[in-house]
Amino acid sequence: MKSRWMLLLASLLLALLFGELCAQWILRRSPDSGFMEADFYVRNLEQTDWEGGTWLRAHEPHPYFGFVATNADSIRANNYGFTESEPFPYQKKSADEYVIAVLGGSVAQSWATWIKGGGSEHFLSALKKRIPALGKRKVVLLNMSLGGFKQPQQYYVASYFLESVDLFVNLEGFNELYGYKNAPVYPVEYPVASYLFFWRGKQAIEASWKLQLMGRWNHFLMEKGARHRWLAPSALYFSLAKGVFRWTADASAEVAEKARKSAEQELSNPHRSFYTEGEKKQDPRQAAVEIWERFVRQEQQIVTAFGKRAVFFLQPNQYLLGSKPFNAWEIGHVFNKNVAEKTHEYRMLTEAVKRMRGRKLPIHDLTMIYATEKETVYADSCCHVNELGNRIMSEAIAKGIAESLR
Repeated sequence: MKSRWMLLLASLLLALLFGELCAQWILRRSPDSGFMEADFYVRNLEQTDWEGGTWLRAHEPHPYFGFVATNADSIRANNYGFTESEPFPYQKKSADEYVIAVLGGSVAQSWATWIKGGGSEHFLSALKKRIPALGKRKVVLLNMSLGGFKQPQQYYVASYFLESVDLFVNLEGFNELYGYKNAPVYPVEYPVASYLFFWRGKQAIEASWKLQLMGRWNHFLMEKGARHRWLAPSALYFSLAKGVFRWTADASAEVAEKARKSAEQELSNPHRSFYTEGEKKQDPRQAAVEIWERFVRQEQQIVTAFGKRAVFFLQPNQYLLGSKPFNAWEIGHVFNKNVAEKTHEYRMLTEAVKRMRGRKLPIHDLTMIYATEKETVYADSCCHVNELGNRIMSEAIAKGIAESLR
């Protein structure tokens, strides 16, 4: 009996070894698979943090701002639901403080977090070099941005806290267009995450135990791969982790699509719909751009009326072709299949910047700041950048602020 078990164990080990060798052979001949990339598990761990609903449990609807963060899991929010250690409204500690608030979505939030986490010297030195009047003042930077935010959320946040801020820096663009995809289920101006708190919220929190279980398993595999580096060289473990990652994403998208269709059917009743037939005929992308322009103008007007300043920046984006010489890693990791569509959409934003600058609004186009940078800048297929990207962006933002305040 014992020899039989030993034979079975030996056969299993040989099968695993053979499977590992075959998987290694296949994956090493697939350069775009992600195998043997040092940051594969760390990079994808962030995308699996929802674990079947973590992102939604860490945020809640807000009557004015659309949604805010809560103190859940790894997120630490202040009294108003922003990922900022200082409570709002901010109280100046001394008369020489100059308060800058960063507004926008996840790119703005990441940039502000990078500054507060170690990049402040780089940004502040660039800013004070261009604005000598700030040389002896203490600059305080507040993070009033949050992943998913877009106009008019920046407008609402600025108007709510403008008495405690000297300068609002708006870094926006990608989310401003993303909202059109919710039409006609929700108006284009609705916060991007509104649909998450309605139909997709049900999918992520209540929809199915299967989806939540898959999400937790997905996160577990990525977390173990990130923490235990000896798992990284295993082709079998990589194949399992990536397979579950895709399986979970496909299942989530399928359930979300069913819920979206259900919401559209429910709102097809003219007494329930947000849009009239005439409004539905308008290109929702153009409507999104018009909304962005309108609230940039209104934010500028209300901030100026209170004797404060605001500067706006169109964030860079890899889908605007010609904006960066992409290296091999970026070509394989920072694009999705909708390149042509996204390029067309982002050009709508650059054209809007030209119109707003023609109206003397303090807005700057950052889409070409990486035009000569050959090193890796973009971190994912959305729009987020790494430390080098944040350093270059800090220089450009400091320059734009100085130009507008001058």
